Amino acid sequence: MSNPISTTRTVRRLAFTTQRPWDDVLQALHTALGFKAGDPLPWMPQGNTREAIEMSVKAREGPSGLMLFSEILFSTIFNHFLPPGEFQPRVAQLVVGNALLAARLYTHNLRVPLLIPPRVVVIELPGEKGVQIVYDVPSTVLGNEDEEAKRTAEEQVDPKFEAMIVSIL
Repeated sequence: MSNPISTTRTVRRLAFTTQRPWDDVLQALHTALGFKAGDPLPWMPQGNTREAIEMSVKAREGPSGLMLFSEILFSTIFNHFLPPGEFQPRVAQLVVGNALLAARLYTHNLRVPLLIPPRVVVIELPGEKGVQIVYDVPSTVLGNEDEEAKRTAEEQVDPKFEAMIVSIL
């Protein structure tokens, strides 16, 4: 048995709060990610050639340059474990990214799929105080394990995430 390799990283987590209602925020995210009602989830690019995969991704990509791979509404399960009468927030996890950008990261480091595509968590706040949108900055999730992958994420993925979230606020 070999000894495991241990890696420590510092991750930068951003949390944005908006007064917009839950449904508006989720719809705005869906629009930014090119997701339409009836689109299949989870989603993966289709095709058996590079060109076909690129066309599949471009067709699914939203105006943000990102796409929705999957969405889990955690509150449909976990709210059953909250005390009766307590506020039951809606909480969704969206797996968000761009398969073509991810492919560039994968070419630098085959461990990238452990961390990419990133997740965005949307949390309904109590008392109709709005919604919090939380995500880990993709380049910081990658750590310093591979400088080329991190630089690609800093230049191409991080700005897309921040611009998308800011446009929704």
